[in-house]
Amino acid sequence: MTATRWAVTGLCAFFSAIVPVSEGHSSARPAAPVVMAAWSSLQSIAAWLEKSGVDGAMGAEVADALSIPRLESEQTVGARQMAFQSGETLYLAQVLADERRQFLLFMVKRPDRITFYLSTVADGFKKAIVSIPERQLVIPLHGKEAEEGFRNVVAYWEQIVRVN
Repeated sequence: MTATRWAVTGLCAFFSAIVPVSEGHSSARPAAPVVMAAWSSLQSIAAWLEKSGVDGAMGAEVADALSIPRLESEQTVGARQMAFQSGETLYLAQVLADERRQFLLFMVKRPDRITFYLSTVADGFKKAIVSIPERQLVIPLHGKEAEEGFRNVVAYWEQIVRVN
């Protein structure tokens, strides 16, 4: 298994150990997807995470798998994060707490796969990858599938921010 596969597959266990998970936000997700993830939406989510999120960290191997720059000496990258459980789906949002890195990471963990959406407040969506732990696969998502998934996860977090 490659380092990327280990990093992404191990990320779920890492977040489960450090992120308090809240229940009961299943109705927070809008029925129709947002047409476009607006800059103001990402800015609002990032600001809310910085204010209301809990301290956490992203492991160096995870940052490397997502192409997030870090110093060689950094074993973890500080972050502010929040997670919510809806049925069997875990939603996690994380903003890196370092001013050098303005990344927003969204994770959607379902029983059969974990999808990661990397974005920045300034530039929006950057990339998406899917980990299928059972098959030890990590594959990139592209095009319409990646963009639609990103819009949906941003819409989910927009609702969370409005409610809280």
